[in-house]
Amino acid sequence: MLTTLSPSLNETLTHQYVQRLQQLETQGGSDFSTARHIARNLLGSRKIGENQALFGFWIPGLQQAPLNSQHPNFRLELFMPAQPLNLEQWPKGSCAERSFTKISLPMQACGDYLLAAVDHLPIGSPQQEGAFYWVQYTPPNGTPLILRDPLAQSLPFGVYAPAEVYDMAALLKNRTDLEYFKTHYRDCYEDGTMRAKDIGITLEIHPETATQEGTLAALTEHYQALAEKIRNNLAQGNDPYAGFTAAEQNWVAFDTVELTPEVPPVERESESSPSGEFFKITAPGENTITVTLKKPDISNWGYDTPIIGTGAVNPSILRSGRPHEFLALVETLHNMPHRPIQISLDAVLGHADFQGAKLLETPEQPAVLPNQLKYVHSAYFRGANMYGRDLNYGHAVVRAILLEMYRRKINFGFDCVRVDGGQDFVKTIDPVTDFRVQDDDFIREMVTQKQEITDAEGNSLTRRLDMNVEDGRPWPNDMNWLYNATYTEHILKHALPDNDRVKQWGSLIFAHNVHGKFKWFQNKWDRFKDTFKDGQDWITGHSNHDNARYYYRLVSPKPGRLFQSGHHFDDFYNDQLGPDLPAAAHTALDNPALSALVLGFLPGSPMFFVNALFRTPWLFFRNTDDRYGVKVVADEGSRFLTWYVNEDLYNQPESFKPLKALGFQRLSQLIQLLGQDHAKPAFMDVLFNLHETIKTDPTMVLYLFDDPAELGGFVDVEALKNHAHALRHPASAEAKAWVETLQGALAQDPIEADRKLSFTAKFITRTLAHQTEAPESLITQKLLYLQSLYEQNQTDLLALLLEDAAQRNGYDISAWGQHPELVAVTPAELLTNGVIPPPTLKAFAMAFMEGAKELCLLSRYSDQQDSAQTAFNLALRRFRQENTWLAKNPVNDLTLDFFNRKILPNGAKNTGAFFSDQGDVVNANTLYYGWRTSPDQSKQVFLLANMEGKPLARLALADFLPNTETWQVIASSPGLGELPESINHEFVLENVRNGQAILLERSLNPAP
Repeated sequence: MLTTLSPSLNETLTHQYVQRLQQLETQGGSDFSTARHIARNLLGSRKIGENQALFGFWIPGLQQAPLNSQHPNFRLELFMPAQPLNLEQWPKGSCAERSFTKISLPMQACGDYLLAAVDHLPIGSPQQEGAFYWVQYTPPNGTPLILRDPLAQSLPFGVYAPAEVYDMAALLKNRTDLEYFKTHYRDCYEDGTMRAKDIGITLEIHPETATQEGTLAALTEHYQALAEKIRNNLAQGNDPYAGFTAAEQNWVAFDTVELTPEVPPVERESESSPSGEFFKITAPGENTITVTLKKPDISNWGYDTPIIGTGAVNPSILRSGRPHEFLALVETLHNMPHRPIQISLDAVLGHADFQGAKLLETPEQPAVLPNQLKYVHSAYFRGANMYGRDLNYGHAVVRAILLEMYRRKINFGFDCVRVDGGQDFVKTIDPVTDFRVQDDDFIREMVTQKQEITDAEGNSLTRRLDMNVEDGRPWPNDMNWLYNATYTEHILKHALPDNDRVKQWGSLIFAHNVHGKFKWFQNKWDRFKDTFKDGQDWITGHSNHDNARYYYRLVSPKPGRLFQSGHHFDDFYNDQLGPDLPAAAHTALDNPALSALVLGFLPGSPMFFVNALFRTPWLFFRNTDDRYGVKVVADEGSRFLTWYVNEDLYNQPESFKPLKALGFQRLSQLIQLLGQDHAKPAFMDVLFNLHETIKTDPTMVLYLFDDPAELGGFVDVEALKNHAHALRHPASAEAKAWVETLQGALAQDPIEADRKLSFTAKFITRTLAHQTEAPESLITQKLLYLQSLYEQNQTDLLALLLEDAAQRNGYDISAWGQHPELVAVTPAELLTNGVIPPPTLKAFAMAFMEGAKELCLLSRYSDQQDSAQTAFNLALRRFRQENTWLAKNPVNDLTLDFFNRKILPNGAKNTGAFFSDQGDVVNANTLYYGWRTSPDQSKQVFLLANMEGKPLARLALADFLPNTETWQVIASSPGLGELPESINHEFVLENVRNGQAILLERSLNPAP
């Protein structure tokens, strides 16, 4: 029984650690270097002896008033279950009541830190649960505050619950992949460090949808089953992948696996318990408490992180709830037969959800607006951003703790790291331009952090990892970022020792690469050419969690065949990709021609999203929202269904069971189906239209001065003045009530009101500075009037105008539930007195998210895989692994390395103007072709790909091959028919459809 131990404070040992901390603080060095030493050696929880652990917490302001007199009010609370929990036996979402022994111990203060060395403590291991812990601060007059451990490495019951004391050092020392680290490296340097191998071909996996169970244990078992098949094949002298099913082929011949963030995510907003949904203290007590435990069941796409517990693993994807399950996956990948598989960390330290500050609240000063989540005070965070809160990188201790989270995480044994959202590491905001100024020094700390691997005998090795940064700069500062982004900031800025390089996400893999737009490959030729020339330091490729989502957000469902002169290509999709929208989307994200290009020809490190390879739907999903859940579904749902779900899929009995239970039996009740243009918008179409009326900051201001034919709300300046007068002097009871509503909203969040005023002042100033219209124009007159409100110190009136603009058609689910168009298309059983109550709309949003997540499960599509397509992809991956030189940049000699685009007329109009420079690119195919030569000039590779356009009846290789030699066919995309093993310039391809390609190879006489 765990409660046979009775924890107690070891005062002598605690004092020794306090002395050690004092020495660190007085030994000199910068505040940051001192904080890093303290964070590494003294903070968090760690085993220091048999049944003995050290606890260290940073409490900012602990030595200043009012906290300096309240040290006894900070208590380390320990909770020990009366019986083993055996979480691996609990289904997700299941509940049980358990008794815990509670021990409250004092901690010793030193500077802004609290330390406690505790004896007789159960410590977690794969065989037993450890004690759970947090610090509780009880102010003299106020509500007790839970202080959680940001460095926690085991959170079986989520981020709100107490963390588990876990012996991570012993776990990592006894790992089963130690031999892998000794033999699997790219370079060994003079300082004794090893450089992990390059990331190579990466498979991105979302753990929750990768298996039916949605756990890392299930994913590990899946890879172990694949490993067993490979071993059997090798033992029998067969090809390692012989007998693999089409679905199994999607998992192998990758150099690296990258999980979408496995960190603990935010939790359900509707939960009010201070200790969270999964650890509810239902019967508090002095020595014993009763807790209602729940197996965590949060669904999330991975990027909604509260930062706390970044060194731990999301318990919702752990069968056991505990960290050894993650290590087992790392070991399994590293020990794969035939080709070990590396693992890459997706590190999200650039932004945090608003819940982060609530979880890491610090007591040195009160919140400005204590009842609002986004203004909770935490020394770890700064102001709000588009995701939640910015991190306080400028504080030495915060900086050190964040980097310590990261250091502990990579010591699980990661080989590579993707730094998520480099543009989001904000140091400050430029006061003149409002542009972000990034903290690239923090990113440098990340990319130069070394990994330490230690065995049970104490032998250790130090590794440098393969690093890449995803950074869209100058986004979001520059509206033309798509054209101006160079994707080189970190490659150029972070010069690493021994001529090593940081990689960066390149232009071919960023979120906006949706591949399905009409004439995409024609228009993006410059980016492909850039990749050919300089792509070796870029993550390139085909698909990832972002572009699989942005596909339905960015691609219009209008078919390219309807394109007419005067329209924009971006307003149409490439309808040659498939017979319906889902087929087109899946082909775009698993395009044979693009796969051949990035695997068989272009330099760089290509990435593939496993959901795209399995051709499943994909979306931004989470089941935690309460306030904004309806808004998220309104924004995402209609377009997701339009692009990824057809009637056949929706009608399957297991599809969208929660929505069908609410009365949505047919897809046509949710979205207007293609070919039914005469039909009225359906439920989710109306929701989307309502969402589109919600104003952003710019559209809020534009409402006040823009042309009414665009975004403006007033025909001229007199109409604007009259409206302002009506707000200042409301004439009717209804008008007075409306103004009181506006004033109430401003009073509830004065910080937001001031921010909007500041934004508006700069927006108006910039607009006037660049205004091209005459001073007497209607727009200019309105701008000058708004500017005069500042000059005349009438900002209170301007604030009313802005709030009035923002609330017109704002996000209000009560109003949405009464909207006639939405009510008209709502199943009768969801209506109450002729309207949709807010709880019903919230229930709909949650049902949609649950159903959509189930639709993304790979297991639903395993038996539907196209064996020709999966075999083609596998052959390409194996070819690249055999020809690693392809990852490097080509040489500047077109006889050796050449890449070109050909716009081939295919039904194009011939006007007879032979000397005109006006071609017909609309009725033409975009072909990419070229050749590359190995560095030793022993072989040459040739690629020809029909990237887009109608089928080509004949395609003569003589128009593309550089010579008349014979070439071996390495790979040909499905549908090209059975080609001979070798071909030359006389060969003619027939009926070459959109997305088809061939890859050829020939041997050369090596250069003397």
